[in-house]
Amino acid sequence: MKTGCSIRILYAAVNDGKYGVTCGRPIMRLRLIYFYPSTFTLLRPDFLARLRTHAMSPFKTLLLIILGSLVSTGAALALYDFFLERHEQERRQEMIREINAGIEKKRQKAQEEAVDAVTEYAARRAEEQEQKRREERLAAVAEAVDQERLRQGIGSAAVLRAGITEYFAANGVMPTSLDALGYDAGWTPSNVLESVDIQAGGVIVLRFAPRPRGEVVLIPDSAADLIRGWQCESKDFPSIEQIADCRFTGSIY
Repeated sequence: MKTGCSIRILYAAVNDGKYGVTCGRPIMRLRLIYFYPSTFTLLRPDFLARLRTHAMSPFKTLLLIILGSLVSTGAALALYDFFLERHEQERRQEMIREINAGIEKKRQKAQEEAVDAVTEYAARRAEEQEQKRREERLAAVAEAVDQERLRQGIGSAAVLRAGITEYFAANGVMPTSLDALGYDAGWTPSNVLESVDIQAGGVIVLRFAPRPRGEVVLIPDSAADLIRGWQCESKDFPSIEQIADCRFTGSIY
C-alpha cells in the first residue's frame, strides 16, 4: 500500500531544476519550465533554492508559483497593452498628420485657384477698360469730325442765305428752289452735304451724309421786304447747339 505522499522540492540548479512527487521513493519527476520574457522570469532557480531553504509547505510553494505566474502574466499583458496603445496612438497621430497635410494641400490649391481667378479677372477687367477707353477715344474723334462737318456745312449755306436775301429784296417774295437762285438741281455748296433744298418761304434744308447723317433747317426771319435774320434748327443733331447758333428740336430719348 502507498503511504503518505507529498510534493517535495528535490533540487534546483542554474541549468536544471527538478521536483517530483515521492512516496518514500521518487515515482515521478517533472522538469520546471523557465520563462525569460525581457526582464521577467516566471520561476528562477535562486527562488527555488530560497523556498527549499525556508522549508515552505508544498501548498504555499504552489501558491507562490501561481502568484508569480499571475504577476508575470499581468506585467506582460500590461506591457503589451502599453506598447499596443503607443502603437495605436502613433498610428492615430500619423493619420492626423496625413489629414492635416491633405487639408493644407487643398487649402493651398484653393488659394492658388483664387489668386489665379483674381489675376484673370483683373486682366480681363483691365482689358475691358482699355477697350472702353479706345472706344471712347474713337467716339470722341468721330464726334469732333462730325461737329466739324456740321460747322462746315452750315457755314457753306451763307451763299444761299445771301442769294435768298437778295432775291427777296428784289422780288418781294421768297424763292422756292435752287433754280430760282440760278443753281442747278443737285448742286451743293460743300462736299459734306448730300443735298440742298429750298422750300416755300425761303427755308433752306441742308442734308448731311454719310456722316453725320441728318438735316439742318435754316428759316428766314423776314419783315416786309427785309430778312432780319435766320433761325437754325435740327431734330437730328443733339450737339448742334455747341457748334452753331442753332436749336435742337428733336428728342434725346
